[in-house]
Amino acid sequence: MAQHSDSLQQHPGEVGPVVPLGTEQQLPMEQVWQLVSRWMGSLELDALIQAFGESASQYFDCAGVTYQPPEGGEVLEHGELAEHQAQYRLTVKGDSLGTLTLHARRPFSSGDLAVAEQCIGLVVTPLRNALKYEAALREARTDPLTQVLNRSTMEQSLCRELGLARRHGEEFCMVSVDLDDFKTVNDAFGHAAGDEVLRDLATLLRRCARESDLIYRTGGDEFLIALSHTSLAGARLLAERLRRAVDRNVFRHNGEELPVYVSIGVTALTDGDTVDSLLERADEALYEAKRAGRNQVAFW
Repeated sequence: MAQHSDSLQQHPGEVGPVVPLGTEQQLPMEQVWQLVSRWMGSLELDALIQAFGESASQYFDCAGVTYQPPEGGEVLEHGELAEHQAQYRLTVKGDSLGTLTLHARRPFSSGDLAVAEQCIGLVVTPLRNALKYEAALREARTDPLTQVLNRSTMEQSLCRELGLARRHGEEFCMVSVDLDDFKTVNDAFGHAAGDEVLRDLATLLRRCARESDLIYRTGGDEFLIALSHTSLAGARLLAERLRRAVDRNVFRHNGEELPVYVSIGVTALTDGDTVDSLLERADEALYEAKRAGRNQVAFW
């Protein structure tokens, strides 16, 4: 079933191996195998969409491709996003594979759509493999309880971020966050309540931080935020905004209000710093906040 307009041709529904409109418009089997071989070798979504767009332009009038992964992932683009579009919402056995939009400088002909749908049918399996690969990588990088980045990811990504900051002469800060008296929450209300607090805190961190900021869970009740393109003054403003957000938020478990506060330490990149030295200073600032009475922000 398809809905057409002057500039957008939508083809919703389940897309598996698609049968073209006419056998005379099918790709030769040799080309089919070449495409499948090339696409099956691409496990990274960005590389696969680029390869699909490059191949598509060879076989029908396609100026560019846009791909929206399922569950609102980052939109990937390749080529020219021209005026005329044919959009396909891809599903296999009820599982969404996202939305693929083809762009052209003129309306798609029936022959173009026939070849396009054959190509889409061929890319479905590589696309599903790439999505599974991306999900596996995301799971390996992510703390399962809070859904922020985990400690094993931290060192490598921080080395990369520091390298970029130095190369471009940009400011960089770290913010260390620790729950105050978290053991009391666990002891008084149970570990299920503690887990709920950690999830809620991670949600507040994401709301207060920018999309480009990197958030890690570094320990049981400890988090770290890496802030690129950020001065010490800007990092302190973010830290205080986060502290106030936690202070004002009502944390509950089974309807019972929980006492939750955080201490926060802030530090900025200086000449000669390493990842370890930055982490040490962020921790020193955090300890200073706790020594000063907790539920505070300190910088070092």
